Amino acid sequence: MKTPEEVKEVAEYLGMVLRSTGKVKRGLGTIRQDVNVSIREGARVEIKGAQELRLIPKLVEYEALRQKGLVEVAAELRNRNASVGKAVDATKVLENCASEVILSVTVKGGAVLAAKLSGFKELIGRHFLPEGQPVVRLGKELSGYARAYAGVGGVVHSDELPNYGITAADVDKVNRFLGCGDNDAFIIVAASRESAEKGIKAALEMAKQAMKCVPSEVRKANDDGTTTFLRPMPGSARMYPETDVPLVAPQLEGITLPRLLIEKTADYQKLGLSPDLAKSIVRSDYAELFEELIGKFQTLNPAYIADTLMSFAKEMAILGVSAEAAAAVSDDSLKQVFAAVNSGKLAKESVVAAISSAAKSGKLELGKYALMSDAELEKELKAIVAANKGMPFNALIGKAMEKLRGKASGQKIVEKLKTLTK
Repeated sequence: MKTPEEVKEVAEYLGMVLRSTGKVKRGLGTIRQDVNVSIREGARVEIKGAQELRLIPKLVEYEALRQKGLVEVAAELRNRNASVGKAVDATKVLENCASEVILSVTVKGGAVLAAKLSGFKELIGRHFLPEGQPVVRLGKELSGYARAYAGVGGVVHSDELPNYGITAADVDKVNRFLGCGDNDAFIIVAASRESAEKGIKAALEMAKQAMKCVPSEVRKANDDGTTTFLRPMPGSARMYPETDVPLVAPQLEGITLPRLLIEKTADYQKLGLSPDLAKSIVRSDYAELFEELIGKFQTLNPAYIADTLMSFAKEMAILGVSAEAAAAVSDDSLKQVFAAVNSGKLAKESVVAAISSAAKSGKLELGKYALMSDAELEKELKAIVAANKGMPFNALIGKAMEKLRGKASGQKIVEKLKTLTK
């Protein structure tokens, strides 16, 4: 896969294949795919838990740009002959600092550790994504390592200072203490001494890695399309079979592969469904019911059955039925309703009204919505014609439909009126 959109297409296809089996759950989070991204001069990075299909292109794009930024930073650091210093205790240096970040640690007896990063100035804070996009930079990577390995709040670096209550005077003190030159930077970690030591050690290891190349990592997908460091990529020694899971030899004889959903979609279009309707029904919770209904009631148009299944909940909302009640309508009730339409006992126009009534009362009463007999319909239409003599035919149809909607099919009303007005 060469582009973010291609990755999305493949992910969508894999999800479709799984759903085609009918053996997987539906809904967000039931199918999660890991996305592996690498660029030229970069490294394979595995993004865990990419569960939202729409987010995959952004995850891939942002990761590619992150790696590109790290590649460029590494090249610049090599040109500068950059180096990473050792962690030193800077608690005394910042003992008068008014920053909440520092004070919240020192009042509890914690430590403020700092380290010089020679040649790193303005590279820690360089943004890897275009303006207006989420913040992705080397400083965030350093913080990610410190959080993952030590559970500290993060890393403060000189490219973002003065900030967080750390003044320019405080920055000068740290620069002098560490012996930083014009092209140098520093990082600070404030936490309990044990956590601070672990945190700054992890951040410095990442800084050393940043001088060489993009590290191969496992990262977590974030909601904004960025990623967060989880752990290094397992080495080749990790690639072994699970030792506590017995081997199973699959018996393939007699297995019939299910039709893929895209194949079913094409089949439904041949039955007269529009491309959008075919795609909607095949991906819906009513897919199996639709298959059963079109097989059982072959006098009903498949497109009508599909459209009714996909739209009745919205129409019920207009009649005051809650979404929860609409979702609770059973397949059995829907089968009874379609059976009544198929046998001519219920008008298509009365389907939603009958289902809505059942949703409200908990009981399906098709008799309340039964079609008129031909004799009853003719009697009603004669009365309408007699009361509206001289009315144009189309207006007469409107009068009849207004009174008799749901009591007879529209086609039969029109045909009867034509006979009565000749």
